[in-house]
Amino acid sequence: MQKKHLFILLLFIFTYCSSEKDSFSEKPPIDSNKPSFPGDDFTLLPKDHVPDSDLYIEGEILQNQSANPKFMLSTRKWQGIPSIGKDRSGNLYVAWISGGEGESNSNYLTVSVSKDKGMSWSHDKLILSVNPQDSTRMKDPNFFNDKFGNLYMYWAKHVQKKNVAAKEWMITWYSKLSLSDDGNTINYSPPRRIAEGIMLNKLFYSSVSDEVMFPIARWYEGNAELHKPFIYKANYGTKNLVNFTKVGAIPVPVSISYVYEHMLVQLKDNTYLGMVRTLDGIYYSKSSDGNIWQDAKRFTALGATTQSRFYLGKLNSGRLILIFNNAYDRSKMTVCLSEDDGVNWPFKIIIDNYKILDNSYKGDYAGVSYPDMIETDPGVLNIVYDRLRSPEGGIIFVKILEDDILKNNTSNIFTTKISTLK
Repeated sequence: MQKKHLFILLLFIFTYCSSEKDSFSEKPPIDSNKPSFPGDDFTLLPKDHVPDSDLYIEGEILQNQSANPKFMLSTRKWQGIPSIGKDRSGNLYVAWISGGEGESNSNYLTVSVSKDKGMSWSHDKLILSVNPQDSTRMKDPNFFNDKFGNLYMYWAKHVQKKNVAAKEWMITWYSKLSLSDDGNTINYSPPRRIAEGIMLNKLFYSSVSDEVMFPIARWYEGNAELHKPFIYKANYGTKNLVNFTKVGAIPVPVSISYVYEHMLVQLKDNTYLGMVRTLDGIYYSKSSDGNIWQDAKRFTALGATTQSRFYLGKLNSGRLILIFNNAYDRSKMTVCLSEDDGVNWPFKIIIDNYKILDNSYKGDYAGVSYPDMIETDPGVLNIVYDRLRSPEGGIIFVKILEDDILKNNTSNIFTTKISTLK
């Protein structure tokens, strides 16, 4: 018996000491009853992708925080920049930024879940936060599915003028998510670093080349060579992506260089279309291989655009979808479809005709903005965006059928507020 007990003790010590270092303060519970699916052991990037650093481990991930006074809706002054994802069971996840006044060190990320296709939502299932005294804040969450259906959430952590950094900069992180068997808790893997920079738009997966393309940008660098909408690539391996490499950038004139938020799709001839936010609205570029890109040109096919995030994607039908502000300000949220790889966009529906009439609300807080989308069943489009980040702080969910866009039928559009401050 003594030998048996000694063996169990040694096994426990070995397991504890050899476990992966968690980059945040809390670890998820072990879900031993979770069924096995192909790709369950797949993780986006290898464990040794980046060396450990004390700078990277600041922060916490908290589960089921709806009763925590620190994060209650009534204490929030601002919220926006939502994104949406799905797991292999069809559950929807929406994350956004909230917290104190505007975009600041008091920001945190919150995640809500819907198990009934967006009809109702459970809030604050995850909270990602940091200590504001660290001059660090969370930014710009989004979601991604690998080709096995595993769900990942990624976000940026913004470090401002710390002892080890002479300028503002960001690191993009990710965790793999899964819902517990009882559906009440989001389990997460220890966060891993992707790259320096920010990636608030969805990755693009090419089934042709079996590779993932990462739209990662650098802002406010004071150096035109560093301040660009970069493209990274990685190929699928057996356990994780391999050959993660920065391969190029979309050339944008320095005169309109700003907060880059770019997206990519692969066209029918296997070339690529990229779009990017600039001071002059949306610009576009094309590439034969995803590495070398043509000089960006102003996107004019649909009229007015503004300097704000948009969504560019490819549906299961093969059509391209563009969701954007069809205006020179953050109003008139519009969904358009193209059947010829973006040459023409004949199918168009306005999902929110909000107009900015009150001059007291200006800039990034005004209007409707920052759409994101996930296609669940073929042709079922689930869209989120924000509405008047302060004082309303509306996080809006829209479900619309691709077929209704083709028919210009607005009668079946389902719209609800996931969250609002008023």
